[in-house]
Amino acid sequence: MLLRNEFDLHIINACNLSCDNCSVLDFHWKEEKHGIVNSFMTLEQVENQVNLIKKWGYKLEKLKLLGGEPTQHPKFAEIVDFLLDSEVAEQVYVCTNALNFTDKVLEACKKLDKVLISVYPMVDTQVPQLQLLKESRITEQFKKCHISVIASFDMFGVKEERWEEMHGYSPLKNWQNCW
Repeated sequence: MLLRNEFDLHIINACNLSCDNCSVLDFHWKEEKHGIVNSFMTLEQVENQVNLIKKWGYKLEKLKLLGGEPTQHPKFAEIVDFLLDSEVAEQVYVCTNALNFTDKVLEACKKLDKVLISVYPMVDTQVPQLQLLKESRITEQFKKCHISVIASFDMFGVKEERWEEMHGYSPLKNWQNCW
């Protein structure tokens, strides 16, 4: 039976950015120390999840690889190959910040049905990331690529006083921009 819509597979909870307001990363607080627990699903755990889905007679319409930053997973390429070979989903794609496009990651991403790139201009305002991404022509290597510019975040979608009025921002817009 085909399960319609998108299903997310969070394969890692670490990222190469560490934005304080990330609603996905596994932050931990201890004695005024702030950091991220760097853990991830093993390839075996991914295989077990897929095997259960198939055992129950399901196929997913769309499967999205997420993190943290999924391309940081030490077995990212192997996970992509396994998911595609397993045919557990009609479409498999990744959501990435595009800051880890090593040769191995690029080769894996080329196999995917879609690459969703989120550009975070607040990472370094001196570097025009979107322009550099376009000039690199790297996105032409993918079957399908969507680029989303993330203009601002608000911690966990909590609206700041007058923020919407001043910046045209709302928690709903933030959600739509992120996902």
